[in-house]
Amino acid sequence: ADPNSNEMTTANHIELRGNTNLRSYMKSACETPDKKFNISAKFELSYTEEDKLAAQFPTRDSSNVSQSSIGTLIGGSSNIASTPEAAVYSKNVAVKAGSMWMTEYSYFCTIKTNAILTLNSDDADNVYGEFYQLGINANDIDPTGLTEDGYVPLKLKAIYDVSDLSAADNVQSMKLTFTVSRKQNYGTALDIAKYIDDLTIYGADQEDSEDDEEPEQSASALTPNISDPVKIVYTVSDPSNYFDYDPSTKTYQIPVSLSVITGDQFGKTDENDYEYFYSNYMIKLEIEMFTDRAATENMQGSRADDHVIYTHAKLLTSIIE
Repeated sequence: ADPNSNEMTTANHIELRGNTNLRSYMKSACETPDKKFNISAKFELSYTEEDKLAAQFPTRDSSNVSQSSIGTLIGGSSNIASTPEAAVYSKNVAVKAGSMWMTEYSYFCTIKTNAILTLNSDDADNVYGEFYQLGINANDIDPTGLTEDGYVPLKLKAIYDVSDLSAADNVQSMKLTFTVSRKQNYGTALDIAKYIDDLTIYGADQEDSEDDEEPEQSASALTPNISDPVKIVYTVSDPSNYFDYDPSTKTYQIPVSLSVITGDQFGKTDENDYEYFYSNYMIKLEIEMFTDRAATENMQGSRADDHVIYTHAKLLTSIIE
């Protein structure tokens, strides 16, 4: 390094020289009670290759951005001496050290990452093709395919990909929130009990369990929170063990079943002046992971949502060619 430059780099430290005479500042501070002056230094580190930057400063993604143990600790000291050359060896040193290093002086790279949720109609057992069950014609409903309440069964499957979240393995609980809305304003959630019934989420296939014993936690054991009339919320503890989860791809597969409510009330207004429309309806699912079992400490980047839209109509198919 050039000894006459303002910066000197050695094997274990970088020396920044301001080449400023501090005598007048120090003299003024000593003569005036409680007077202080600040000395600051600003420098930039340049890397010719991106992998070298990553090697020196590890990456925190959205899910672990608050993890203070990930980072490179950079300590600093301020040395003063009578000459610039003697400053590095001076015993007049102020050092910032201790536990503060971990929180204030841990440097790292960041990358914004998010979970990805895909919600689709699960038509694996339908002979009529993909998305067949998302169209309901009230004039052409096969009564043998209805539920005991006379509703239309609907099966969905959620694929929740958390492969970009390095903290995904720390999940303790997961929250799944379902809402229903109608065209034209899909943003307004409706009273969900008026449109869908018996919404159930399922865990991993337990058919291969030993001695055909019932699993410790079955789908029927999960009770949704329906205190809010416009949403149904499931909170699942230890979701990577409950759901069908592939740790190699960090992907959850979550089957969902429900019944779409149909009946003579659609196209009419009930005794409470509530109007039921034949229309397109959106079922929206939002999933979020938490690092505690009480589902209060959310994992950054884990919130994702997706939806399906089904049509509930009344068509005269005899006039359609």
